[in-house]
Amino acid sequence: MRVICASTMKGGAGKTATTCWIANVLAKHSGQKVLVIDADNQKSITDLRQEDKEIAESGGGGVTFDWDLKTATPEEAQAIIEEAYENESYDLIFIDMPRMTGLEDDAIIALLAMCDSFIIPIKPARADALATGHFMATMAELKKIRQDEGYPTYVYAFHNFFRNIKENTYLPEFAEEIGIQLFQSKIKLKKIFENYNTYTSLLESQEGRDEFLPFIKEFLEKYEIEADLNTPTTK
Repeated sequence: MRVICASTMKGGAGKTATTCWIANVLAKHSGQKVLVIDADNQKSITDLRQEDKEIAESGGGGVTFDWDLKTATPEEAQAIIEEAYENESYDLIFIDMPRMTGLEDDAIIALLAMCDSFIIPIKPARADALATGHFMATMAELKKIRQDEGYPTYVYAFHNFFRNIKENTYLPEFAEEIGIQLFQSKIKLKKIFENYNTYTSLLESQEGRDEFLPFIKEFLEKYEIEADLNTPTTK
C-alpha cells in the first residue's frame, strides 16, 4: 500500500484539485483500490463528494464513485492508515493535508511521517515558491528520519496552473536551490483543470488526455507505482 499526500504550506496552491485529478484517474483506469482521506480543515473534498452524491441522486447520468472517501482529523487519519495496512484494504491512499499554521503542526507532522510520497503543487507566484521553500525544510527532516529507518520517500513538485509569465522561469532554478525536483509535465491554466469533481476522470475527454496523460504517466514513473492505465480512446 502506498500513502501519498498533496501538501504545502501555501493555501490555494491546488492540493484538493491535485488529489481529485489523480485519484479519479487511477481509481477509474488502473484497477487500483483507492482511498482518499480528507484531513484538510476546509473539508473541500468532503463537500464536493456530497454535492456529487446529490447530483447522482437527482438522476445525474453516468455518476459513479470509484474511490472511497473518509473525512478525518490528522490524528484520526493516522488510525485509518494503520487499519488499512493491517487489513490490506487499499492499494493507494491519498491524503488532502491541512496547511501547517503552527497550531496543530505536531499532529500534521506525525501524519506526514506516515506518508511515503509527497506531491507539491506550486502556482506561478513568488509567494508560493517561497512557502514551498519553508515547507521543504520540514520535508528534508522527515525524509532523513524515514531514510534512516529504511523507508523510501518520494518528493516532487509541479507547476500548477502554468502560464507563460516571468515567475515560471524562476521556478526551476529556485527548485534546484531548495533541493526539490520538478515534474517536466505542467498543469496549464485551463478550464478542464478548474472544473473538477470526485467522479470524472480527466482521461475521459480528448482534451483531458492531451493535457493530463503525460502528467499521470510521469507521476506513476516518478513515484514508482506499478499500474497499467486502461486509457479510453474515444470522447
